[in-house]
Amino acid sequence: HRKPVIQVMNQEGKVLGYVKVGWNEETTALIRNEAKTLWALSRKDLPFLMPKILYAGEWQGRFLCVQSGPQEGIRPAPTRLEPIYLRALEALASLGIKCCPLEESRFWQEIEKRREEISNAYWRHLLEREMIAILEVWQGKEVPFHFAHGDFAPWNALRADSRIYLFDWEYAQGESPAGYDLFHFLVQTSRLVKGYSPRKIIEAVMRLSLELDVRGYFEHATVGKREVLQLLLLYLFDRLISQCVMDHRAFVEIEELVTLTILALEVML
Repeated sequence: HRKPVIQVMNQEGKVLGYVKVGWNEETTALIRNEAKTLWALSRKDLPFLMPKILYAGEWQGRFLCVQSGPQEGIRPAPTRLEPIYLRALEALASLGIKCCPLEESRFWQEIEKRREEISNAYWRHLLEREMIAILEVWQGKEVPFHFAHGDFAPWNALRADSRIYLFDWEYAQGESPAGYDLFHFLVQTSRLVKGYSPRKIIEAVMRLSLELDVRGYFEHATVGKREVLQLLLLYLFDRLISQCVMDHRAFVEIEELVTLTILALEVML
């Protein structure tokens, strides 16, 4: 999924924008998705900032997406889950909540499709067993879905005074399980910034998900206390199956995600 990203400047060194270049089927699909997402969200009144699309289309056989750069005076985003992040998540949830049985959702249908793409028989068998367990957890219940950034993390954000500037919308989805972006932020910062063990990651996520500000987001997304861990399980499994599809030889990453998923299941059971 890596791709060329070109920073465009004038002769004085002022950044004019960034060009993302699709070089294969996968990266072209991601860049098209980002362009489509930014066009759609630009029409909404949202409490966060985003890049503007300057051009999106074909050029010499490649798909390009030219985006504006951030405004002046922008600063690094906080690595802690602060209210400016939660306001952004609540705004994405406010675009619309859809509830339906897990097996009928577009999210789960995509997981079943990706399962068929896993070439490693061991991983595929393990994931199929976990899929059965997850369906049992959600049996007779409906999952709340809403729009998600897809890679909601401090390294894809900047602070602009009282607002957050969010970029890299390539993995955005219109129907992701509620809490997906929140869990991604918490899990990724716990793993990559704090270096927590899998068990400590689960404990930290569950502790933070009970804080008052975070509970406000979950209530906005129509999520009850008992559903939080079940939604975390969906996030972890989605990351796991994506990793197996992208690179089944990444044993360290896959084993860590397997451990996280099993720990989440154990807590529920």
